[in-house]
Amino acid sequence: MKIHTRSPSLQLIQDMQERGVEVYAHDPLYSPSEIQGITGARPLRFPEGLRRCDTVILMTGHTLYQTVDDATLRTNLVDAVRIFDNNGTWLQRQFSDGTRYLEVGGRHFQPWQGNPGD
Repeated sequence: MKIHTRSPSLQLIQDMQERGVEVYAHDPLYSPSEIQGITGARPLRFPEGLRRCDTVILMTGHTLYQTVDDATLRTNLVDAVRIFDNNGTWLQRQFSDGTRYLEVGGRHFQPWQGNPGD
């Protein structure tokens, strides 16, 4: 459903922008102009636009994100070094060695694992 008014992504985007982070946003249900108007972020074209990102925060497991094949995802995540996945949408994906993946909030999330300095 196309409802954004209570999306936690809005506050996250605002917080990042206030800290001077260049933010790109994507939602397959919204047009680029709607994305920009609602969030103030630059619209991202998925998956090609991932090439601009050093960090990806995946908030919602839209079908488009679930069905993109591993090769396409790896090709377009060339510079992404961190992926934070809110629901484990990409949990079973194979990323390049330089990419750190963390599921945060899904059923497999265990905050006590891993090195806090990573």
